[in-house]
Amino acid sequence: MSENEIVLDILTSTTMVQMYSKAGDLDRANAAFESLRTQGFLPDMGVYNSMILAYVNDGDPKKDDRCTASMIVAYEKKNLLDKALNLLMELEKDVFEPGVATYSVLVDWLGKMQLIDEAEQLLDKIAEQGEAPPFKVHISLCDMYARANVEKKAIQALGVLEAKQE
Repeated sequence: MSENEIVLDILTSTTMVQMYSKAGDLDRANAAFESLRTQGFLPDMGVYNSMILAYVNDGDPKKDDRCTASMIVAYEKKNLLDKALNLLMELEKDVFEPGVATYSVLVDWLGKMQLIDEAEQLLDKIAEQGEAPPFKVHISLCDMYARANVEKKAIQALGVLEAKQE
């Protein structure tokens, strides 16, 4: 349509993003997504889900992971844990598995809420992917353990921070 210089409306562009992502055509999904953005549309969860799946279907899950992490951060800023969890469940239904970026954001958020066991479970997920948690995760862990008065783990986390700082 855009080859014929037809300007797509927001509804059509949204449908095109979803259609191209399901078909695995990342380039066209990106073009439709950019069309939405140039029209001033702020993408909603459905559009972001489609783009995440387009990256996964294209064989580049590290990009839906950074995208997913960005979505989770946006939900965290508005304290919408239920929406963040719904997003993850919806994506997992479509065979998406969160990566280090998404797990890192979740560890930080859960740490702020003092959900120690849950945060530690996500640390295990990061380790399963064969990567060390990013520096920011260690800061979150240190803060979480210190506020929860778990002295031994707080000192351990602080030791890791000091070692990484050097």
